[in-house]
Amino acid sequence: MFHYFFRASTQNIYDTLALSMLVNLCCHLVSCILIFMLTVKVFEGTKNISSNRLHVIATACSLLCIIQPSGIFSTVVCAESISQMLCYLGLYSRVAALKMSLRTSKSVFLYLLSGLLFATAFGFRSNCLLYGILYLYDLYGGLRKAHFSKMFWAILSGLIILSALILSLYVPYAEYCPLRGEWCASSTKSLVSFAQKYYWNVGFLNYFTLGNIPLFIIAFPQLLVILLSLIYFHSFEAIRGEWLVTVVYLFLQIFIMHVQIVNRVSTFLPIHFWFLAFIHSGDNKSVVFLYSQKFARYVILFWTVWIFVQAGLFGSFLPPA
Repeated sequence: MFHYFFRASTQNIYDTLALSMLVNLCCHLVSCILIFMLTVKVFEGTKNISSNRLHVIATACSLLCIIQPSGIFSTVVCAESISQMLCYLGLYSRVAALKMSLRTSKSVFLYLLSGLLFATAFGFRSNCLLYGILYLYDLYGGLRKAHFSKMFWAILSGLIILSALILSLYVPYAEYCPLRGEWCASSTKSLVSFAQKYYWNVGFLNYFTLGNIPLFIIAFPQLLVILLSLIYFHSFEAIRGEWLVTVVYLFLQIFIMHVQIVNRVSTFLPIHFWFLAFIHSGDNKSVVFLYSQKFARYVILFWTVWIFVQAGLFGSFLPPA
């Protein structure tokens, strides 16, 4: 992907790699800034969260974003950083628009922009398609309150993401089919889905084998953090849409996808950062270990150690996805 992006400026593979790493690092930096802005925008005015504590939480989210478990994948020539940046920018645009109740041209522009940003992120990482759930949730909210303009803009923004999905199916199919046999005859016509199932055995419970137990162990800490974040924020109405996206993602990650990629792919979500920042900045120490400052510190320690372990495995040509 990055080779084609940079080939106009250089034909040297090492220059391409260097430029790609620079782009990734810049996207990672922007993501760390965006998570601060997004956190403030989402939780400002929330009951029992003072402005001082909110600033501490937002700062903690930025710092956590720096040492996130994607590790080396946020640096090398992979799409994690740019998809994370686009998703956070999309989330911020949507929240900012909803805070203005979609009653001004600026708010409508931001809302539609969020759909475009998620659609673009989908072009880099297919899991970003899950953010289409946000607009289904907004559509439901508009329907429940008879907010017809919100329903209209939710449908339109959702259609932007749907258009990206259709385009991703049409272009390769029109280019290569019907010459590519099984893929062209598949029910979904999705090149990504077919390749994952055919070459990597991706599918419901297909990854539940004895040989993959070490990979489940690698994934367990991050899966646990995401699960705990869902329990912690289950009653936070302000992030109900993001919560639903995370529920669907966690199900897919455990039961269908290659489980160990959670360490790199889950960066497109902000909820695990919010969870750790909230419990680490708690006014009182929780008596429940899994919601305590001590637990947050252990997770941070794991993320820090994992960065070096992961980089070593990646450097040994054993990328732990």
